[in-house]
Amino acid sequence: MRILRTSAFVLISVLVACGGGGKNNNPDAAPPDMPVDMPPPVDMPPDMPALDFSCETSSSPTTAPDPLALAGSANDIDILTQMPKAVDGAAIAAFKRGANKDTKLDETTSDAQGAWTFSLVTGGAALDGYVEGSKTGQRTARLYPPNPLAMDFTNAPLLMLADGTFNLLVQNLLQDTQSDANGTIALAVVDCANTPISGATISVSQGGNEVGRQHELTQLSAGTFIVLDVPPGDTVVGAMAMGHTLHAHTVTSVAKTTTTTAITPLP
Repeated sequence: MRILRTSAFVLISVLVACGGGGKNNNPDAAPPDMPVDMPPPVDMPPDMPALDFSCETSSSPTTAPDPLALAGSANDIDILTQMPKAVDGAAIAAFKRGANKDTKLDETTSDAQGAWTFSLVTGGAALDGYVEGSKTGQRTARLYPPNPLAMDFTNAPLLMLADGTFNLLVQNLLQDTQSDANGTIALAVVDCANTPISGATISVSQGGNEVGRQHELTQLSAGTFIVLDVPPGDTVVGAMAMGHTLHAHTVTSVAKTTTTTAITPLP
C-alpha cells in the first residue's frame, strides 16, 4: 500500500504547487520532500498560522509579460522505488482557452529529466490557458492554474501517472472505478498564502448540475479531492471554506485524462 500513499502524496504536492495566485505564493517553490514510509499529517499542526483570505477582496492582474516564461516537469511514480520519476519524451503543449476553440500556443517534448519550457506570446494580457502532457502508457494530464497567468511560472508540476498506477490508486485507495469514457478532476483548496484548507466543501458542476463522484483525501492531507467519472465538457469547480465562497473557475474534463487545478479565494 505504500505506493498508493506515495502516489497520492505526490498528487497532493502537484495540486498545492499549482495553486498559484495568492499574494504570498512563490511559483518557484519546489514541492515538499516526499516521505516513503508514511503519509503526510492529516491535519495542520497546532502552530499553523491562521488561514489567509485577504486576497478575496483583490482583483486578479489582467496584464502579463510578453513573452511569458512557463516551465515545469512531467513526472510519474516508480512502483519499485516509490519515488517520482521523470517522464521523458512526453508531448507537452500549451493552450490558450477560447470561447469556441482552444488555441495551441506552443509544443515541445519533455527531456530526460522530464523538464519542459515555453516562451509564450501574450500580447501583454494575462493568459487564460493550460498545459497538457501525453505519452503512450501514461494517463494524459492537464494542468490548469486557478487564475489566468500574469507572471512567469517556472515550476509547473505535471503528474503523468502510468495507466497501471492510476488504476491502483482508484481501485485500492479510493475503492472505486473510473470509466474510460469520462475524465478525472483532482483539486486542492488553498488560501491566499497557498495553505491547504481543512474542512472545505467543493462543487463540480456542468450546466448547473453536480457531476462525478467526490473523494476527499482527508487521510492524507487537508483540502485535497479527487472527482471520478466527470463527463467530458466544460466543468465549473468551486468551493466553500470557513464561511468563505472561494473563486469558481472553469476547466475542461476530457475522457481518459486527469485534470488538476486549485481553488483559491482570489477572484
